[in-house]
Amino acid sequence: MRDYLIKYKHGIITFVIIFIVLYFCFSVLFKSFYFRQISFGNYVDNTYYNTGSCFTGDTPKRSKDSIYFRADAYGHFPKAGIYNITGSFTSAVYLERFSYKSDTLNNGDFVYNNMLCYNSPSYEKTEQKYYLDCLNYETGEREHYLELNCPLNEEPSHAFTLEGNLYFETEQNSDLSNTAVYRYSEKGYEKVLSEDYVGKKYYIDQFYKNYIFLTNVDKLNPDIKTSVITIDKYDVNKKRIVQTFNITANQSMDKEDKYRILLFTDNYAFIEYQNSRTSMRSSILKYNINSGKYEEAFQTNEHFVINAYNDNAFIALEKGSILALSPQGKEFKKISESKVNGISILDDKWLYYEGEDYHLYRILPDGSKTEKVF
Repeated sequence: MRDYLIKYKHGIITFVIIFIVLYFCFSVLFKSFYFRQISFGNYVDNTYYNTGSCFTGDTPKRSKDSIYFRADAYGHFPKAGIYNITGSFTSAVYLERFSYKSDTLNNGDFVYNNMLCYNSPSYEKTEQKYYLDCLNYETGEREHYLELNCPLNEEPSHAFTLEGNLYFETEQNSDLSNTAVYRYSEKGYEKVLSEDYVGKKYYIDQFYKNYIFLTNVDKLNPDIKTSVITIDKYDVNKKRIVQTFNITANQSMDKEDKYRILLFTDNYAFIEYQNSRTSMRSSILKYNINSGKYEEAFQTNEHFVINAYNDNAFIALEKGSILALSPQGKEFKKISESKVNGISILDDKWLYYEGEDYHLYRILPDGSKTEKVF
C-alpha cells in the first residue's frame, strides 16, 4: 500500500487540488443563486432601531421587495458575500470570495432604491461637495451615489431612511443643538426640521416611523431624581410638534442610579436604569407617554439589545434567549432559547435574527414558529 501511494502520490495530489478548485467554483456558481419560495409580511422601515439591535457585526437590511443579508465567511465560506433575498429567489449581489471587506454592509447603513448606502456622507475637498455613497456590487468598493446639496455652513453628518424616504442631518459648526434635517426626492431637497420650525434649541434623540423625538437641549444629562425630562414628538410631514410629554422619576430610583432612554414607540418609552444598590442589575421600564405611568417589565444581569415597533418590544440576551412584550403585556415573556447576534424587525409579521451558526432565521412574535431564511 505504501509503495502504491509513493508511486501515484503526484497524481493523488493533483486530483485533490483539482477537486478543491472545482468544488470552490461550483459552490460559487451554483450556491450564489437559487430558487426558493418565501413570503414576507408587509414592508416595515425600522432601520433606525434595527441599527442598535445587534451585539456585533451587521444586521439584515430591508427594501420594499427584499432583504439584503451579509453571509459571513465564518459560516458561509466559500459563498461569503451579500445576498438579496426575494419572495422567489436568493442571489448574490456581491461575493467577497477571498477578500474580506469589513465596510460592505456595516451596521447603520441602509437600503435605498435597491442600493446599499452608507450612512456617513463623504466629502470631496477639490469639488467642495458632499455625497451619499453606495456599494458598487461589481467591485465591492464605495462610490458616489447622490450629491447632497446643502446650504452654506451646513455639513451633512448622517443619512438614514424613514418609511422608505431618504433623509440626512446637517450640523452647523459641529453644534448638535443646531441640527437640521432634510428630505430627498426627485424634486430636490426639502428641509423638514430646524430650530426655526420648533422655536427653540433641541437635541435629536431618536427617529421612529415619520417622527423625530426631540429632547430639551438643557436636559441632556439630567438628574432623574430632581428633573423632569421634556420630550417633543415631531412629525416630519406636518413639520410641527404633535405631542409633548414629560418623563419623570420612578419612585424606586435613587439619585445615584444610572438612567437612559432606550427607544420610543407609538405610546411608550422604554427606559433602562441600573440600581446603585444592585451593581450590574438593569431594569427595563415601560413608560406610558400618555398617562405618565411606569411598568417594570424586566430585570437582567446580562448584556442585552432591544428592538420595537407598533408598541411591540423584543429583547435579545447575550447568553441566549429572545423575549417579547406585547402592548397589553406587563412583562417580557421568553419566546426562544436561541443564542442570537441581534433582532431585526423587517416586516409586520416576523422577527429576524442571525443565529449562532451565522445563518439568518425568523420567528413569529409569539414563538410558535421558527424558519431558516438563509
